[in-house]
Amino acid sequence: MPSDLKPKIYPDFTGKEEHQSYKSKKTLGRLYRQIKDAYDDDDVAASSKLNFVRGDIPYDLDLEVLGATDFISDAWDRKCSYDWQRVRCMCLHCRHKVKREEEVVTGHVWSMPKGSSRKQGDLKQSLKHSYNCCFLNLLIIS
Repeated sequence: MPSDLKPKIYPDFTGKEEHQSYKSKKTLGRLYRQIKDAYDDDDVAASSKLNFVRGDIPYDLDLEVLGATDFISDAWDRKCSYDWQRVRCMCLHCRHKVKREEEVVTGHVWSMPKGSSRKQGDLKQSLKHSYNCCFLNLLIIS
């Protein structure tokens, strides 16, 4: 991209360095900051370690619609499958030394120090390959 067309400053929700971003006043920026402020790293780490037993989850009868009971078993299986995928993503966090789930899923590692673009490219390829292997295996198992 020609340098005259390349943006000089980005919205804060893109995860760029503070000196490269501005506080977005649009909906996505406001949502980003509300979520970021509500959940610090400790809250996310604590909530990801919670394990629920099917009977322990409160069920709101006001949300039930006719025929909903036909889908509860399948929904529970999908939730367990999602939880298993998150565990596998956490393993990828550790193996590739990235900090956030979205970095594993997208391959865009914002938490990595700016250095060699070759190293970043290698990490991106490795993350993409590892994530796809985990995800495809999960789909095959389901």
